[in-house]
Amino acid sequence: MKQIALLIVLSLIVVSGSSAQSISLKKNQLAKVAKVTCGFVKTKWQPVKKVSKNFLIDKKASVASKKACSSLLKLGAANNLSKFPDTSRVIKVNAKTTAKELAGISSVSGTPPTLSEIRTNGAIQTFWRSGVISGILSGTPSQDQCNEFYSSNTDGASGGFSACYLTQGVGYSVSEIARAGTTLCYMKNFPKREVSDAGAVELVSGSFPGGNIENLFSVPSGSQARVVKVVANQGSEGSSDIYLRVNSVRQNEASGDQYKYEFWACEGGTTPQEHETTRITAGGEFITKSVGRSDDGNFGSSVRGFLIREAGKLVFDASRDRIAETVGIGSNSNRKSLITINSSNEVSSKSYDVFGSSEPRKSYSVASFLGSGLSSLRFLEGAYSERQGDGNFSSAIEYRDSLYASAPNNQYLETVDRVNFATDSFYASAPTLGDDDSNISCSATADVVIKLDMENEAMRSVASECEGDRIDGSIDFCRSTDLQTAQDNFRSVCSNPS
Repeated sequence: MKQIALLIVLSLIVVSGSSAQSISLKKNQLAKVAKVTCGFVKTKWQPVKKVSKNFLIDKKASVASKKACSSLLKLGAANNLSKFPDTSRVIKVNAKTTAKELAGISSVSGTPPTLSEIRTNGAIQTFWRSGVISGILSGTPSQDQCNEFYSSNTDGASGGFSACYLTQGVGYSVSEIARAGTTLCYMKNFPKREVSDAGAVELVSGSFPGGNIENLFSVPSGSQARVVKVVANQGSEGSSDIYLRVNSVRQNEASGDQYKYEFWACEGGTTPQEHETTRITAGGEFITKSVGRSDDGNFGSSVRGFLIREAGKLVFDASRDRIAETVGIGSNSNRKSLITINSSNEVSSKSYDVFGSSEPRKSYSVASFLGSGLSSLRFLEGAYSERQGDGNFSSAIEYRDSLYASAPNNQYLETVDRVNFATDSFYASAPTLGDDDSNISCSATADVVIKLDMENEAMRSVASECEGDRIDGSIDFCRSTDLQTAQDNFRSVCSNPS
C-alpha cells in the first residue's frame, strides 16, 4: 500500500510539473525559424513544442535552436509606423564582414562609382576603355575595340555591356523599390509634434489616439482597425488623398503579426494610383507588396527580410538573406527582376527584359557590393550571364582604378555559368503585373482625417530624408543615345573592322 501511495504522489508531482510548464500561445506569439518552433513566453522567444492544444517550453532544445529563437525580433517592437525601415535600405552591407572577406581573391582596386555618379559621368567612360565607343561610332574600329564592345575574355579589357547591364539591373530594381516607398516614407515621418506645432498638420475630423499625433499610426487596441485619411496639399501641383488602414491588436493576434497596414493613394477619380500591403510578422519578418501606375507605366514590387532593432528603430538584418522583386510595364519596355542579398555582401539578380519587338533579354548576375541603400551603392566585382535570342554569353568584371574591366578568372564566373535559362522557372514567363483585387476605395470612410501642407517649412527635413535615397532620372544608363547608335553600327562596322 505504501508503494502504491508513493507512486501516486510521484505521478501527481510529474503531472503538476508538466502542467506548470504548459502555456497557451496566441498566433502572434508563435514563430518559425527554419524547423524550430518558437514561442514568446513572458519577455523572450524560446523553443516550444506542442502538446495537445497547448505548448510546453522545450527544455531539451539544442543550443542552435535556442540561438535561433533568441534572434527573433521581440514582440511589441513593431508597434508604430514611425519605427519602420526604409525599404530602399534592403540592400546594405553586413558590418560583421571583414575587409579581407570583402576583397576576396579579386584584383579590385580604386573606389567604384555610385549609381548616381555613373549617371552624371556617363556609362561610356565607366564600362569601356577610351576609344572603343568612339571607334565604333566613327565607323573605323579596330578588331580589339569590336571584341570588347559587348564583353571580352581578355583580362583588363573593357567590361562592356556585360558590366553595364550587371550594374544597371540591380540599380533599377533597388530604384523601383525606393520609388514605391517614397510616399509611405512621408507618412511615417510627418506625425511628429514639431511638424504639427509648425502648422503643417490640420486635424479635420476625428482625434489623435491619446491626444498625441505621434500615436496616429500606432496599433489600435481592441478589435477595430483605424483608417486615416491624409489630404496632402502640394501647392500648384494640387492635392492627393492618401489612406492608411492600421490593423488592431486583435486582428494582429489572429493573423500572427506584430503590425500590419494597408496603404493606398488617390489623385482624383475613383481608382487608386498606388496600393501597398505590409506586415511585420510575430518573429520580425518584414513582408511588403505594392502595385501602382504612373506616367511611365505600371509597376510593382515586393520585399522580404528579417528586422532587428538599432538605435530604437527597426532595420533590415544584414546577417540574413533579403529578397526583393520588381516588375515594370511600360509603353515600349517590360521588365521583371528578382534580387537576393546575402550576409556576405553579395547580391544576385535574375532579370527578364523586353524592349519593343526585340528578342527578350534574360540575364543572371552575382556581384559583391559596398554601401547601404541606393545612393551609396557601389559594386566591386561580379559576373554576368545573358541569353538573347539563341545567343548565350557570360563574362566577369572587376573594378580597376577607373573602369570596370574584364576579369576572366574572377571567382563569380563559375556561379553564373550554372544558371539554366531554359529550365529556371523565373525565365519561363514574360513580365506581367498581377491584378489588385482588394476592396480599397478612394471614397473610404476614415476614423481620422487630416490635411498635410507639403510646402510647409517643417516638411523640408522630412522631404530630405524621403527623397535622399532616390536618384533623379532613369537608371537605364546602358541605353544612351551614343550607346544605341553604337549598337546600330556594330554589325556593319565590326563585320570587317580596320
